[in-house]
Formats: sequence, C-alpha cells, structure tokens
Amino acid sequence: MNLLKKWIYNQLSEALLLKRYTNKNKLAVVSDDPDEKKASYETFKNKTALKAGGFKWDTDINMWTMDDNQYQTAQNVLNSINKKEVLINKLEDVEELLINSDAPNKNHLSDRIKLFVDDLANATDEAAADAKIKQYLNFFSKFRKHSFTNSL
Repeated sequence: MNLLKKWIYNQLSEALLLKRYTNKNKLAVVSDDPDEKKASYETFKNKTALKAGGFKWDTDINMWTMDDNQYQTAQNVLNSINKKEVLINKLEDVEELLINSDAPNKNHLSDRIKLFVDDLANATDEAAADAKIKQYLNFFSKFRKHSFTNSL
C-alpha cells in the first residue's frame, strides 16, 4: 500500500456517529465498526473528548449520550474527533499547492481534487463517503510512478 493510501486510511480510522433514541430524547455516540469489541474501544478511547464536549455516560444503554436538542453541539464534538475533516483540509492544501505550481497538468489535477473534496464534504452517510474515498484512491492508484514533487 502506498504512503498516500496509508495516510488516508489512518486519517479515517475514527468514525463515530450519532444515533437518536427518541424514547429517551437522547443522542448517543456509536461507532460504525461492525466488530462490537472494536466499536466499544473506539468510544472508550475518546471518552475524555466526549466528556469535555458535554456527553454523559448512560448506564441504561451503555453509551455516551446528550440531550437531542443539542444536536449541533454533539455533531461539532464528533467532527473534532473524526478525522474526515482533517482529510478534507489536507486535500484543500494539496489543491492550493497545485494551483501555485508550474506543473503542466495542474489544472486537471486541481479540478479532480476540488471535485473530490466537494463530494466528500457533502457526503452525508458513511456509505457514500466510503465510495467517494475508494474512487479517490482508485484515481491516484493510476499514478504509481508519479508524485507531486516530480511534476512540480
């Protein structure tokens, strides 16, 4: 696996989501990992950030929860934990680097990165985001012998 793929997979290792419990008027933090043990560890290792953001441990459902009227606050806390935002920001930095370079194909690459960043930023469910990331990785896998430093 090349360095770019490793970096992206590392950036996306966190994927905490909000689940609504309407009977309790609560939002709960859940992991998207299908392995129950890994999912539990994922929320546990982020407990300090969850507490600091206002989440409380609910012993009835064994999850970190917050009142459902605080959706935006809860989403902001999860965005600070999840790494997708970091990935989007880094890709925007790469796009800016390309725009300021003398690379002959910079416009095409810049357009592709911008399209990917826009699509990823607008993806609302995990399946859509995963498909876009795979599409991005497939696009860059075609440039195995090229690097940004070779074209700059």
